[in-house]
Amino acid sequence: METTTTTSPLTYVTGPFRDIFVPLAAVLATFLLPIMWIVTLYIVVGQAHFLTAYRYQYKGRRMNFLYISVAAVLAAGLGWYLVHQGPIAPLLAVSGILFALHFALDEFTLHSEKLSFEKLLTASAFTALFAGLVIHFVTRLPAMIPIVFGIFVLGCIVVRISTRKKISLAELYLGYVGILIVVLSFLFNLPGSILGIILLLHFVNWYVGYGGRVRGNPSRAQSYWLEVFVTLAIMVVLYGAYVLGHQGYLFAFFGIGSYYAWAIAHIVLSFIASLPRVRTISA
Repeated sequence: METTTTTSPLTYVTGPFRDIFVPLAAVLATFLLPIMWIVTLYIVVGQAHFLTAYRYQYKGRRMNFLYISVAAVLAAGLGWYLVHQGPIAPLLAVSGILFALHFALDEFTLHSEKLSFEKLLTASAFTALFAGLVIHFVTRLPAMIPIVFGIFVLGCIVVRISTRKKISLAELYLGYVGILIVVLSFLFNLPGSILGIILLLHFVNWYVGYGGRVRGNPSRAQSYWLEVFVTLAIMVVLYGAYVLGHQGYLFAFFGIGSYYAWAIAHIVLSFIASLPRVRTISA
């Protein structure tokens, strides 16, 4: 039976199935499915996730002047890079590393936990672990670079243990996923799948987590899941038009380089949207 980190009906739902078996299922998928199937899956689901995030940021009135300004800079910079056919590897590396940090920090939200120094150490270790693997397998830089990241990871772990604070459920989850990533990368020589695992887990955890949060309100829950279904269906249809209907302009959404650019924009803008809003006090 699933448990929650608190008893409040507005908290996100977690439990053994979500924290243990879903990551194992993601790893199993990397053995059963060709890598391009995994890439296609996280592109289609990812674009649906991005669209949903933008919708909620708009509804939550988070698209302020700073948000729009940053979005314009990202659109100009990433658009220029894609138009001039910049290499995909840097986009993959940047988006992968940013997504690792995004994934780690969001897990504390999804486990209804407040950030602390100890938890930031865990998030930093997870991000550095992923960054080292991405740099090693994607950019093929000298082996010294991943070693430096590995030393940083060990340093974070040592400092975290020295605090003697209780390890939270979110920290245990990040450690578990980190171990799965390392095993997948080295023992089974499947480095290309590690980004797919992080992306798919992030999308699934948010869909299920928010669904659990609103399940106490049947009308709101029904509206939410209908929205999820419709958004995913739209992306599937558009991807079908891109691949089968040869609608080349949809490359801007479903091309591999374009997707990584959208992922970078999503992560940066999600951070901007999460910043505290400054309220003016009228005289």
